[in-house]
Amino acid sequence: MMHAIVQAPKLPTQLEPTPLNQLHQPVEGASIQTGTLANLSLERASIALSRIIECELTACVIKSADISDTQFTRCHLFGTSFDSSSFIRVSFAGGLASAVIMSSSTIKDTSFTDLKLNMANFSAASLSRVSFTNCDLSEASFQGANLNDVRFEDCLLDRTALDRAHLYKTSFNSCNLSTIRGLDGLRGVSVTDNQLIQLAPLLAAEAGIKLIDRP
Repeated sequence: MMHAIVQAPKLPTQLEPTPLNQLHQPVEGASIQTGTLANLSLERASIALSRIIECELTACVIKSADISDTQFTRCHLFGTSFDSSSFIRVSFAGGLASAVIMSSSTIKDTSFTDLKLNMANFSAASLSRVSFTNCDLSEASFQGANLNDVRFEDCLLDRTALDRAHLYKTSFNSCNLSTIRGLDGLRGVSVTDNQLIQLAPLLAAEAGIKLIDRP
């Protein structure tokens, strides 16, 4: 399946060194490195044209944020909530984002690479031109989400939930689908022969088909 190219963040050639604790005000053209914040609560934060490297935001609530043209590199975002936020031309590379919350968010031209996203919450989010590459998405939720032109490649999808999700032009390259949840979310998706075999027990159970042993 041919996918549209995910646009990379458009960063200026020079960035201003900025401490992480400046997130309470609009941040633009900043280079933020190696800071730590925990249990921070912000609403309508704005981050643009910036690079955030090896920063730790643990159990923070950053609701309705507007984040664009920004790189997150090897950051620790465990349990942080970005509920109802906007991500446009954003990249997340390396680091830990277990239990991160991006529910009801708009996510466009965004890449997630080499990232631990287990138990992440993307429910009711809208994803367009998004790539997940070599990510752990075990027990992540895409329930009720809209995925348009989304690529999963070499991702762990153990008990990942797709209930009531709507997928269009979405592919699962080199992904094992045997424990996926919410088969209705896979309607219209193209899979390989091996992936169809992986899905067979789930499809049979969904249809109420019982396997009998040969005598």
